[in-house]
Amino acid sequence: MIYKAVSHIHSTISYDGKVSLSEIATLSKESGVEVVCITEHSDYLDLDDVHNLISECREYSDDSLLLVPGLEVPHADGHVLVIGIDDEIKSLNPLSVIEQYKDTAFIVFPHPHRSSFIISDVLLGRLDAIEVWNSQYDGKRYPRSRSLRYVRRVQQRGSGVGVFAGLDFHRRSHWGGPRIEIEAAGATQKEITRALKRGDYRIVGAGVEISSEGEVGGRALWKIEIVGSLYVFITSLFKQLSQVLHAVGIRPPQGIKEWLRRNI
Repeated sequence: MIYKAVSHIHSTISYDGKVSLSEIATLSKESGVEVVCITEHSDYLDLDDVHNLISECREYSDDSLLLVPGLEVPHADGHVLVIGIDDEIKSLNPLSVIEQYKDTAFIVFPHPHRSSFIISDVLLGRLDAIEVWNSQYDGKRYPRSRSLRYVRRVQQRGSGVGVFAGLDFHRRSHWGGPRIEIEAAGATQKEITRALKRGDYRIVGAGVEISSEGEVGGRALWKIEIVGSLYVFITSLFKQLSQVLHAVGIRPPQGIKEWLRRNI
């Protein structure tokens, strides 16, 4: 069966999240999403917080929606998403989390451009996928072409790493962007993470379909190269402008910020 999913989702459990898990569950159901991969920042959390996260994901899951608990942990190379943690988690040391769950959870390297597309061979050997489409940095309509090219080069060196996409959701205006269509035997955490690790999914966006290996369907490649690159430029320019304005004590117009978050 095919399940519509979104990934890289932060709630108020993360230090910078603005939307509760309960609200995320409601938003997902209203949008026809059936699986949500939660990836809370592990910064400032302890094991009790993580167990509460796992418990809340169970509480807000039902026959129409599955919340899969996960973490975004800091790493020397950048950050790592560990999707599919459970009550057996032993430590919040980032390397320990990755090592404990490398065989059962879905391990993703997000927003690789922030790390200048540098991933150590040791970490690469633990990864299932690299996030080639992060809608907060790349826009909601197309993936980053440079990220796709980077993954192809990594694959040509013999890595079996796939591609993935996420919303990097922190607030309501971040909703929208790439979805993941997962082919799984059932809507349980075990079946969903198994399907992800097998590569039984595809990324779907506005006129764009990408296989788990990174193959782009139809005639979308030129749109990614041209239009997608334009969205990346606009998003990056506004983020840089916002930083400059904040540095001199000026707040960027909130209306423009929210429009860009909703539409670009």
